[in-house]
Amino acid sequence: MATLSILWVIGAYVLTFSKLADCATWAEWWTYDRTSLSGPENWGKVNAEWSICLKGNKQSPINIRTKDLLYDPNLRRFHVSRHRVNASMQNNGHFVHITIDSSSKHLVNISGGPLQYHYHVSDIVIHFGETNSEGSEHSIDGRFHSGEIQIIGWNSDIYSNATEALGSSNGLAVIALLMKVAEPINIEFDVISNFFSRVKYKGQKEHIRGLSIAELLPASSEFMTYEGSLTYPGCQETVTWIIPNQPFHVSQKDLDFLRELKIGTSDKVIQPMVNNIRPVNPLNHRTVRTNINFRNVSSGCTMEATTFYEVNF
Repeated sequence: MATLSILWVIGAYVLTFSKLADCATWAEWWTYDRTSLSGPENWGKVNAEWSICLKGNKQSPINIRTKDLLYDPNLRRFHVSRHRVNASMQNNGHFVHITIDSSSKHLVNISGGPLQYHYHVSDIVIHFGETNSEGSEHSIDGRFHSGEIQIIGWNSDIYSNATEALGSSNGLAVIALLMKVAEPINIEFDVISNFFSRVKYKGQKEHIRGLSIAELLPASSEFMTYEGSLTYPGCQETVTWIIPNQPFHVSQKDLDFLRELKIGTSDKVIQPMVNNIRPVNPLNHRTVRTNINFRNVSSGCTMEATTFYEVNF
């Protein structure tokens, strides 16, 4: 039995590297397909530079258990600059990737909240599911949302560029917006969704002018935060995650547009891009902090705070 197991593993890796030979780089090899040798379970097994995907103790995404949230009265409100910027949207075969134009007159920063530094927003990544009950990478009390928008910033106070920050302490900050089909919809995202049909196939790119990242954020100033990693290879554990305590409202139409996207090129269409999500990882004794005061004690009175994710499921 052991011999058969070893032979299977050897055969599997021959197939893996055979597939890699057809790809330009490791960046093209990996997938979100949980049944594939290139799927999340194997990211850290076949490329030594991605070993932290398998062995790391602070991996993302996670399931957030609301009863275990730690209220931190010192958490400030976080801020995102209100400047409008130009950007490019691309289908990279894994997810919708929006790259912020670094030559824009004004750069967008994330600051405050759990952050001690300023983080230049450089990228936005969009994950989504095949149905409205799946698609977010993070879950709340074991339940998922229709999708997740990740706004990624790098520490510009300490590091000179995003590449340097990527693998360094306090290098990245990511705001995760969990999608839900509901009214009123986010108008800025509704504008962005007009470009989805133009990046239907891998490699297609479109330019976006005057994007307001701040307008993507929900009105609530409440959030949850923890220390984790990127959710795609190489899974660097350099991320401070911020999850606002309010779902990101989208229309059914916008989600349907997303579900039309393919992971292959126009001449080699493979399958839809749906379910481009990494499974949740163990918390491993990490603390998830929040500025949501669940129990305001005043004059002997106890008042439960509203938890948007619980209410809106």
